Amino acid sequence: MLRSLLALALLGVGASRPSAPPQYWPVQRYVEWQPEWESRIINAAGLTARIEVERRGKDRPASEECFEGGRYLVATVRAPGMKPVTMRGEPGVTAFVGIGKLTPDATHPSLILILENGGSAGCVEIDLAVPQMTGYERVRLSAGEDDDGTQCRVDPSRLAWPRDMTGHGRPEFQLLDTRFQCRFTSCAGSWYPPRIVALDGRKGVDVSSDPALKPLYLIDMVKARHACENAKEEAQGACAGYAADAARVGQLPQAWRVIHAQVQRGCRVPFSDVCPDTNRIPTSFPAELAPLLPAAG
Repeated sequence: MLRSLLALALLGVGASRPSAPPQYWPVQRYVEWQPEWESRIINAAGLTARIEVERRGKDRPASEECFEGGRYLVATVRAPGMKPVTMRGEPGVTAFVGIGKLTPDATHPSLILILENGGSAGCVEIDLAVPQMTGYERVRLSAGEDDDGTQCRVDPSRLAWPRDMTGHGRPEFQLLDTRFQCRFTSCAGSWYPPRIVALDGRKGVDVSSDPALKPLYLIDMVKARHACENAKEEAQGACAGYAADAARVGQLPQAWRVIHAQVQRGCRVPFSDVCPDTNRIPTSFPAELAPLLPAAG
């Protein structure tokens, strides 16, 4: 199935698409690289990037990930006075390219290459051409050994450009916390609290527990609590998100009281017979949730 999706996407089957990249490349935005653009040179914000579409057989053997005839993007990034770097993306169904400074005081712009793998979880690999002292270096955005450089539940078309959210002067990506994905509910019923990953030099660091992010978690907490108390089906998905947000901002005791009350409600929709599992929160839920909650910020 994935192979079929790849073939369709890379052949450009579907709606009409622009025949060439934007004449003036938008800065600090992710642009989907269309298959028909093939290889091009992009000049933007003082950076020159040669984007090449390569096929299996040139530098990569055929495999389940890169099948015969499969395509992937290769970006060579240059700027005056800087040693260039070449980034070879992973095979995927779509690719996005972004150019711009990672921080307002950066001396050189960067290039961000995002590859979607086409799975239902919305997983991507995010590679950056990061300016160092004398040249660019490739950095794969990763926030720990558990993610293997893959970030899930990411929509590149809606992803914000990294910005300093904690006041430490570093670029930070606002992603989603997938610790509850498909765990207590169906995947569609899962709640995804914010997750902030900072680029700290040559590596990614999860900084979600930074106290400066409290307003972000308070906003999500209000939404999650409302869904926890009012959803008719799979309410434990929102309750898990509510507890996680509450833990971040030091309000977990209050959240536990709310969650235990929701468990005690029993069936959330009146039934004359047996209550479906999706319409009630199981009594085991709080004990199963507790070990998964993040530390307080």
